[in-house]
Formats: sequence, C-alpha cells, structure tokens
Amino acid sequence: MDDLKMPIVRKKNLISIILINLFTVAFSTFIDGYDYKQVFYNLIITAVAMVAVVLSIESIRYDSLIENAGLNSYDGIKISVLICCGVFVFCTFIPVIYIPWILFSIILYDSCRYELTLMLAMFYGLFVGMISDMGVQNTIIGCVLILMGAVVSRCGRRNLKASFIILFASSFVCECFAKTLTSGLPDIFTVIIILAVSLVSASIGTYLISKQKILTKSFPVEEEEDLPVADLNETVDYLSYIDDKYSLVKDIKNFSLSEYNHARNVSRVAASLIEEIGGDVELTKMAGFYYRLGILQGEPVIENSIKLAYDYCFPRKVINILEEHDGTKRLPQTKESAVIHMTDMCLKKAELLRSKKLSSNWNQDMVIYQTLNELSATGIYDESGISMNQFLTIRDKMVEEGLRV
Repeated sequence: MDDLKMPIVRKKNLISIILINLFTVAFSTFIDGYDYKQVFYNLIITAVAMVAVVLSIESIRYDSLIENAGLNSYDGIKISVLICCGVFVFCTFIPVIYIPWILFSIILYDSCRYELTLMLAMFYGLFVGMISDMGVQNTIIGCVLILMGAVVSRCGRRNLKASFIILFASSFVCECFAKTLTSGLPDIFTVIIILAVSLVSASIGTYLISKQKILTKSFPVEEEEDLPVADLNETVDYLSYIDDKYSLVKDIKNFSLSEYNHARNVSRVAASLIEEIGGDVELTKMAGFYYRLGILQGEPVIENSIKLAYDYCFPRKVINILEEHDGTKRLPQTKESAVIHMTDMCLKKAELLRSKKLSSNWNQDMVIYQTLNELSATGIYDESGISMNQFLTIRDKMVEEGLRV
C-alpha cells in the first residue's frame, strides 16, 4: 500500500495464498458432486474473499505489524493456510459431528494476526458448511466454535489447563446441541463419538497453543536473488510498538509497574548511548523496551520473549536482538544489541542498590565502571562491531548522565 511496486517475494507469497484457496474450494466443490456452475459460483465468492484477505494482510504490514517476506509473516501465513486447506478438504468428506472446528483458528493463529485469523477461519467454516450442505444451524454452531478457538489461541498459553477445559467443553456442548437441533436427542453411541472428537480436538489445539510456531518454524526462508534491497531495509515504525496505547505495553504495565519502568529506562538510556556512537536510535528504543519481554510468561525468559515477539509480528531486527539476550544463544551481533545489553545490566545493578538504599553518585559510577569492564573482559561484545573508543565513549556517557532509576 505504501509503495507502487510490490517486492517479488511478497507478491509470490500473496499469489500462492490466493491460488491455494481457489484450488481448495474448486476441488472440494467438484468432488462433493456439484456441477461446474456451482464450482464457478464458489470460485467467484472465494476470489472476492481473497481480495479482502490480501487487503487485510497488506494493511497489517502497512501498520508495521508484519515483515515483508520473513518467516512467520508472509511465508508463515502461506504455510498455515496450506495446512488449513488440507483440514478443510478433509472436513467436507466427514459427518458434521467429526469436524474439528476449533482447529481452524488455532492453526491459523500460529502465524497470523488475530484479525486475520478470524477472517480466514470464518471463511473456511462457512464454506465447509455450504459445500457439505449441513444447514444453517450446524454452520452457525461451527462458526461459534471457530470464534472460541480464536479467542483461546490468543490468550490461552498462560493457562493451558483452562484452555483445554474451555476447548473441550465448548466443543462437546455445541456438537451435542447441534445434533439435538437437527435430529433430536443423540443416543449414547453418538454422545461417545462427540466426546471422543471433542477430546482429540481440544488436546491437539492445546498442544499447538503451547507450542506456537510448531507448524511453521521448520520451514526455511528462501532468499530471492532479485529481492530489491529497499525491501530488506523498509522503514518500520518502531516507536508505534512502544506507545503507551499499544496493547503489549499495557500488558507489561499491568503485569508490573517496576518492570515497565525498567523497560522505559533501558529504552531511554540505550537510545541515548547509541545516538552518541552512531546507530539506529528508534530500533534501540523498541528493542530496549522489550528486552525482557519474556518475563510476562516466566522462565525460560529468552524463549518466551521470542515467542511473544513472533506472536506480535515484531520486526526481524528486534527479534534478532531478543535472541541475543545475555549472549547465551548468540553473542550480540550489532551495536544496538550490545548497547542494550550493557544498559540492562547496569540498570539492574543500580536498581538493586536503590532497593537496598545504598545508591549514591559514587556507588553508581563504580557500578557502571565495574560492570562494563567485567562484561567487556568476557568478550561478549567482540562480534558486535563496537570499537574500543566507542566502548569508552559509552562508559563515560553513562557515568556522566547517571542511570536515574
């Protein structure tokens, strides 16, 4: 939307998403015994729906909430759509009580934003109902289960036990109700079947929720030789992610005011330091703020930071910095990553001093000198590209300005 010429990788992924859905609908309609006229009608409806889907994807990218062609963005959406289409075809051949409605949303949420998940999942649900000719009541109940799957996908990871119970209970109750509406009270054999299907759907759904990206993480991104350089360096509105109105910022503030204040301090100090030695100030502000994002979900903090970053479609450069947290998985590879690490370590020690009422200018200066010298001696910043002169500049500026925790 913001550029006249769409990069080739993005264009290929969008075309693939459209063609996959068109083929799936046409194939399912034809195999289910409909004539060519109905196949044509369904293709027209699908084409219109795909226009809405593509506009939604591009709108998300335009708002800087999705990268141009990276894994777990366009490629990830394509993979999730492909898996969902497989489930879609399967569902058109089985009785309605066997359909695992909730899985559509959960599979899509593996790589899609919430609004895109709802749009695509409802599309599949309505078409399953139409092609299978299962009636309005069953289709509506199926869509209700799809909505439930989307909501649980979004917030269920924090309590997997509750997620399982909600998915299982909603699936069982809705399917029993649907059966009652269409053919009267179900017999014991039918109830057992519904119980088993609900149990399997809830189990698979809960597992996928607990292992977000399990469906897409093993697919490498293929680099395109003709990908425009400008696309790789496309401007990202980093500051919009750390605005106080942004949902994740609100979550951190509600979770812990002290953690929120620490994140703000890391963001502010690190940005000031990177500006002094030359670097991306806005990237540093965002990555510094979310450096300890995983604390929202507890240990392991680094892994949870990365999972949440993918959930919210963070820019790739920010995710890289989160992956380099503390240098345990990979040493800091950029100046921004190294400066954020230095700032976070010094602030943590300064906050500790303050909590013990030992903080003073002298103490803080000594903490900065000692902390940075010890970190530098470990070689953790050797791959970041920071020179000795830049390191000394960072240290002196941090001492000069103080940490103001």
